[in-house]
Amino acid sequence: MYDVKPPTQLKVVSLGRKEMTAVELIRHLQLEAEELRKQKKTQNVTGLHKYLQLLQGKEMYPCLVDAEGHVISFPPITNSEKTKIKKSTKELFLEVTSVISDLHNVILTSTNDVTFPIHVYGAFNFKPTTSFFQL
Repeated sequence: MYDVKPPTQLKVVSLGRKEMTAVELIRHLQLEAEELRKQKKTQNVTGLHKYLQLLQGKEMYPCLVDAEGHVISFPPITNSEKTKIKKSTKELFLEVTSVISDLHNVILTSTNDVTFPIHVYGAFNFKPTTSFFQL
């Protein structure tokens, strides 16, 4: 479920990291970005670090929460270690948020030789539709 939480209350176990609040994670990533810029001797921010500015000054941060109340995604910053894809993964939840109305088609057609059910929730009608794609 989509949710918003104050940065001090949003706790996530980010990929490859320990549990942190959003405030702690953002600060850690800012320090990481600064160190990376120094190493590369550049002013440009790269990777996920360029998205940190989107959250500056915000009172609430977006997140996806599972049925147990665990934060499984903190867009656009990170996903959760809990939902990390492994060789044993049998199910996949692919969340696509975009202002481009047919972006899901671009993503789906960029994978090959996969058959799986797709549940599409429209941005404004929230009525699920299911399609089976043979890619």
